[in-house]
Amino acid sequence: MTPNIKLELSQEEYEKVTLDAYSSHCPSIREYLRLLLFNEPPSYDYEDLLWQVAVGIGNMEAGTRFLIRELITEQNWNEIPLTVRKNLGRMVIQSVLNGTDFTNIIPDRKDSQGVQWYRKK
Repeated sequence: MTPNIKLELSQEEYEKVTLDAYSSHCPSIREYLRLLLFNEPPSYDYEDLLWQVAVGIGNMEAGTRFLIRELITEQNWNEIPLTVRKNLGRMVIQSVLNGTDFTNIIPDRKDSQGVQWYRKK
């Protein structure tokens, strides 16, 4: 049996730790704690994916509408595991909504499949 640790956080603490995790390129608090405690890197190279997003945004003109998947150019989007793609989407939207990263884009709307569109300011 694997030991489990339960940590209760206030909503403010949870939001702060989540943003700290994203800032460290970790998609979850679990992976962030493993990084802090054991120096174990995240399960996927989110740093590279976030870099590709940043470069793609930097290369587009103001007013352009786009999807995150359109900015991933170094690899085939469909070859990235679905959980990683979803984590990346959560990392980007939370960074945008909290004003920590990607401050030059705004959420536009979701399409019929629930995929988030963005617009460059």
